[in-house]
Amino acid sequence: MSGEFTVLFLICSFPIGMFLLFLFASNYFSSNLQRDYVNCAQRLEFQYVPPQKKFEFKLAGFRLGLPSLVGHIHQLQCRIYLRHVNGGKRTNKTHTLFEVYLPYHLQLGLDIKPQVAVISFLSSFVGNSDIQVNDSVFDEQFHIQGHDPNQVYQFLNSERKMAIYHAQQAMYHQATLQITDTMVQAHVRNLVRSPDEMIHIMKQLVSVAKTLQPNQ
Repeated sequence: MSGEFTVLFLICSFPIGMFLLFLFASNYFSSNLQRDYVNCAQRLEFQYVPPQKKFEFKLAGFRLGLPSLVGHIHQLQCRIYLRHVNGGKRTNKTHTLFEVYLPYHLQLGLDIKPQVAVISFLSSFVGNSDIQVNDSVFDEQFHIQGHDPNQVYQFLNSERKMAIYHAQQAMYHQATLQITDTMVQAHVRNLVRSPDEMIHIMKQLVSVAKTLQPNQ
């Protein structure tokens, strides 16, 4: 009888032990991540924003609360934050987003991002064609959208195109650049926790945002 009880006890306590081990490991990872982001905030002279909740239990599964950073560079409002992305097959991945907000709305319906042949083909197929700016290198590298092709063409002068092109090249294989009427964004498909990498990406975004001023 005692042997059966022991087996039953081991069967019941194994999942509990695994769950406690998982919580311990998650707490350790969360503490290290928050420590790294506090260090990054000090390096960038940004404000550290702790996660609202340390853990979250949702239908998609167990998730850690994620910290973020906010601040200003050259009087431009900036934000660095993390986002959970469902990777399929019961796996979740954490992406990092870097954003520099423009102090004005461009009112162009602007959407510029790296060119992807399949997306370009599908956009053309549904009547959402890519705007061309008579620059073979830029047109080949970027997918451009806007309300008025002529206004977008006039807006994208040589200085702005050069800044956008060089920023994406500087972040090649590291981040995907996107420009809209309200911000310049870089999307990194993994967890960034290095201050040097953050500084490098933010410098590229700010350099683009500065050229988007109306007097440029």
